[in-house]
Amino acid sequence: MRIEKGKEKIIFLSGFILAVVLIILINIFITKANYRKTESIPLAKGTINYSLADLNIIAMYKEKDEYTDETDKYEITEQIPGEGFVLSDKSYCEIDKEKEENIKIEYKDNLINVLGLTKKGTKCYIYFESISSNTLAKLGEFKKEKAPASYSGSDTEDHGNLLYYTEDNDGTSYFFRGAAKNNWVKFGTNDTGDKDIWWRIIRINGDGTIRLIYAGAPSQADSTSVVATGKTYSVDAKYDDNTYVGFFTGSTGDTNFNDTHSNTTPSNVANQLKIWYEGIGWDAEKYKDYIDPNAGFCNDRTVHPTPQTWYTSENTQNRGTGKVVTAYGPFSRFLTSTNYWSRTEQKPTLICGKKPDGEENKVDETSYQRDLYTPSGANKGNGKLEVPVGLITADEVVFAGGFGGQSNDGYYLYINQHFWTMSPGLFNGSAQVFRVYNNGYLGHG
Repeated sequence: MRIEKGKEKIIFLSGFILAVVLIILINIFITKANYRKTESIPLAKGTINYSLADLNIIAMYKEKDEYTDETDKYEITEQIPGEGFVLSDKSYCEIDKEKEENIKIEYKDNLINVLGLTKKGTKCYIYFESISSNTLAKLGEFKKEKAPASYSGSDTEDHGNLLYYTEDNDGTSYFFRGAAKNNWVKFGTNDTGDKDIWWRIIRINGDGTIRLIYAGAPSQADSTSVVATGKTYSVDAKYDDNTYVGFFTGSTGDTNFNDTHSNTTPSNVANQLKIWYEGIGWDAEKYKDYIDPNAGFCNDRTVHPTPQTWYTSENTQNRGTGKVVTAYGPFSRFLTSTNYWSRTEQKPTLICGKKPDGEENKVDETSYQRDLYTPSGANKGNGKLEVPVGLITADEVVFAGGFGGQSNDGYYLYINQHFWTMSPGLFNGSAQVFRVYNNGYLGHG
């Protein structure tokens, strides 16, 4: 959840995916004549360049990169920390050494606003913390545990108040796993205004944004009675060229990899998702400030590092182009070349453009730029999306408790329906993309 200009930003995933809208009501009480409403404190290049007469001391602190406990968490700063930080709820003002609850501090539009009634000698203390810390705090007290390097089976366990973590391109990502029951979120209402729209939290991204998957708009009042459901669309699938494993496609019949995957034309799935997003039944303009403009969805088209046993000698060249038999990166992480059975160990990753095994967490920048689908104007990825929506990845399915080649009806992504992911599997006469089947089985088709 990217928190920007005082609002929380989110990422949407279609299939079945937040924003916790915090509305702060500030009550201003009129009291003694020596109190007055304070004004905004403008910033010049991130530095407070003057202070009001009433505010004779302002101290600013920011969260350290590394700290051992809460008592060692902050360090003093003279500048707003900038991107990656948000105003902490710890910020406060005091009058005559007493904390004043009716004075509120906010950071918005490059202004620190002190809202309320102050008098001479008012002191304000402003704290900034990382977006990830702030987001986790808003989700409640969760235990954190490092994710293993690989998984040997699917997961049906309720892990309670546990969030696992691993690295993504932006930092540390925290994710829900197994039969999670505490990742439901209500956000928005349908077009008639009488039904809440429900989502599941997949993970907190490394930049602090929250990644959601759509769960429908049931009329029930709470998540214990929600039946998750997808929204069904017909798609005219094209599949007779490597280019069609792309969320956006390039040229067909080409022997050049970059041209094959040049992202020139949105796939039919991408077009249908745009229709879904614009027709979900809400006023998109109303909620736009809560949606991350840098949302990224990975369509990992890195090629499997070694040819598979079913390749013939003449088609091991120019893999990923035209009609050449090709296994893509996600295939190498979850399935084997023998009858496409699951690998004994699954090695999911949240790093888009990750290089083949042996170069752990190293990113191929060309792949990252090409395969990370982001909205137009984003500060990362390819900027090809008209709306900030995509599909879940096969890697996120495995982190959530799925397993390549195994059914699973006991993890939170199971909805007794088929749904697609963003992740290519292989091209072997037809372009095949990973999907979750109605029995929770992760495969491709």
